[in-house]
Amino acid sequence: MNDPIISNDSPAERLRDWVACKPQGPWFVTIYPTNRCNLVCKMCWQRGVDKLEFSRETSDERLLELVDECADMGVREWLIVGGGEPMLRSKAVMAMCERIRARGMNGVLQCNGTVFSDADFTRLMDIGWDRLTFSVDGPTEEINDAVRSAGSFVKATGHFRRFSAMKRERGATHPSLWLSTVVNRLNYDRLDSMANLVHDCGGDGIQGVVLIPEGPSGRELAIGRERLDEAAEHIRRAARHAREIGLQEMLEWTAYNISVPVGCPSRGRRAGDPGIHRVACLEPWTSVLILPDGEVGPCCAFWDENAPSIQNRPFREIWEGYLAGIRKGFLEDRLPPYCARCQQWLRMRSNTLLAELDPMPAPPKWSEMGAVNFLCMLPHKTLSSIGRYGLRGAVKRGREWLALMRK
Repeated sequence: MNDPIISNDSPAERLRDWVACKPQGPWFVTIYPTNRCNLVCKMCWQRGVDKLEFSRETSDERLLELVDECADMGVREWLIVGGGEPMLRSKAVMAMCERIRARGMNGVLQCNGTVFSDADFTRLMDIGWDRLTFSVDGPTEEINDAVRSAGSFVKATGHFRRFSAMKRERGATHPSLWLSTVVNRLNYDRLDSMANLVHDCGGDGIQGVVLIPEGPSGRELAIGRERLDEAAEHIRRAARHAREIGLQEMLEWTAYNISVPVGCPSRGRRAGDPGIHRVACLEPWTSVLILPDGEVGPCCAFWDENAPSIQNRPFREIWEGYLAGIRKGFLEDRLPPYCARCQQWLRMRSNTLLAELDPMPAPPKWSEMGAVNFLCMLPHKTLSSIGRYGLRGAVKRGREWLALMRK
């Protein structure tokens, strides 16, 4: 089994190179292999579309070529998701996962969990795939199936338990197993039970996704404005409970996001700042989304019928051409129309990166701190820095910090 890949690079380091007029490739790639799906989920965007076209999917061969092209440009992380249900193209998806790992990249595969096989999961263990996430929208069959489709709860949780047992039998640490839930009016007060479900199934983590209503059935699942504060408190409680029972969680940010409406990202923090420091969003510099027909854009809010496709252009050409035009527009405060669909978590990701681009705050002077206080603080600061910047980045920041202390 391959060991998980740990990168010494980071999105913030890439952005610093951009600031220094050294263009870089993207860090994240999100890809939808297909829009086909075996479930009929009430909140899905497909419920608002009269007719879907599936004949223009990118070929298996081109998807593998794309992985190589992205690796050559320095991509580090992939999210394979839908769209539809990615495992309806299991041959292509499994081949992509293997190529992603072979080329030194990490990935998350998110699916509905109903059509996964033991053989697929064994392949993910063999290559040391980073994370497998199943979408489940309730702690019981009654709640989940009312949202997702009849029979989906039993299939998804059955596979989840089985794969957890397979990991234990092998003594494998990867892939980590997560459940993802779309927070809605049927489950927002049951998320602590969702955490218990993950724990009982032997999983590793739980995450929440803010519902974006699509069509009448999706709007029926929306949490009313009068209950948003209540929902946020339930989510925060579930996050605390998840941590208490030993799970990783991505719920706290959901609690914050749930009361923030979808909409255009705000302008940069300081209007007087130059370049990247003032743009509304950093997604065009750090990430791309690739749709089933190969069209490329900067994020999951993207929709542009005139966007170029990897089916007839190299990825690098699109990154340095079409997406360069989007980056120029952001620098000039000209945002594409689809920015009106921006989700709060994207804005939070950009704000976090912008904060990392700021000059490092001056540490206390050595003469003011004293040796005892310095030694007490050093272990925490070291671990925190490694977690944030990676080993190489932490060493670099540590040298800068010590140099400032001596001044």
